[in-house]
Amino acid sequence: MLKPANTVWFVLIALAALQTLSFAQPMLVPFSPINHPVSLPIEQRTQYRWNMGKGSWGESFVQGQMKRRGFKEIHEPKLPGGQGIDRIAIKRNAQGLIQEVKFLEAKTTNARPKLGQTKSGTQLSRNWLAKHIRAMSKSRDPAVRKLAMEIIAFRKQTNIPIEQWGELYHISTKTGKYTRYNPITKGVLSQNSIQRELIIIAKKIPSMKGWAMNTLANWDQISTQTMSGWLPQQPTHVSSKTVTKSILTTAKITNSAFRQLVKKAPIIVVVTVEGGFVAYDIYQYRKGKISTRQLQQNIITATAGTAGAIVGLKAGAAAGAWIGAPAGPWGVAIGGVIGGVVGGGAGYWGGSTISKSVTNQWYSSLDQALKEKVVNSIMERGFTLPL
Repeated sequence: MLKPANTVWFVLIALAALQTLSFAQPMLVPFSPINHPVSLPIEQRTQYRWNMGKGSWGESFVQGQMKRRGFKEIHEPKLPGGQGIDRIAIKRNAQGLIQEVKFLEAKTTNARPKLGQTKSGTQLSRNWLAKHIRAMSKSRDPAVRKLAMEIIAFRKQTNIPIEQWGELYHISTKTGKYTRYNPITKGVLSQNSIQRELIIIAKKIPSMKGWAMNTLANWDQISTQTMSGWLPQQPTHVSSKTVTKSILTTAKITNSAFRQLVKKAPIIVVVTVEGGFVAYDIYQYRKGKISTRQLQQNIITATAGTAGAIVGLKAGAAAGAWIGAPAGPWGVAIGGVIGGVVGGGAGYWGGSTISKSVTNQWYSSLDQALKEKVVNSIMERGFTLPL
């Protein structure tokens, strides 16, 4: 069984990468069509891969459909993590000047499509598009800046509000149809069969023929498969609810540290790190490899250490990204990750070290009856572990 302590650095690296996203610049992502996740091997199937894979497949479909409509130039100006405009499609005249622009948002869902609400407004709204175009115009990538300035110049030339260039695509594998909507009026622009469109893409877009044929070959599964049926059966594991209750039951000091941690990090980080530590400590305790005192101290130390890591990580990522900025987007990313890991590691060590002293004093103050009660409450919380 892998020691949870060995996972700390992996968690810090992942968190540092996420923190660095806030310092990243828009970039043009090279396009390669993504197959639907339905054909992934069982050992690679996760909820994340289903959701991300299905969305990427839908965006690939939109790209193929736009190419068929004559938009030979299609860009994906994304921030790392997939944020931003899904696609920008461009038509140019013989002189290379822009003739038409489309801002595209793809929703691959069997439910009614909904545009996201953000701080800068609804997706594909004027404010939302303007914010992303401005960000592109300030990018360190000259290709992104050039594209943004061309779009701005074209808008001024045509005097057409940019929100009128938006299109919302709804791809429904359940109905087998895709629908184009006007995001402003919510009116239907067109509707057609996904399979029929794939056949046309395979015939007319050589670079996407393999992808289209693969999708058609798997269509029976794609049109009927659900995520719950696609995911492999998982062995019995510790639920996040059980882990959370067990941590809070351990001691009042853990309760306080846990609340501070939740304020500083996403709940998934809390469950991942703390769940791994608690599960491993219970496992060691039931095997007789650690004492009751060590069990209590380890759980509290884990919580305090993780809280310190989150604080240190944020500061380290910001400093690293700033130092790496002169090297461009990759400098920001690499600097942010390295800074986040260093800061997070220092914070984890500090939180863990301080908590050990506090835990020893707290544990010594308990009488034997209370110690047994705390341990029994943890053991009765429903942990099911391989022994």
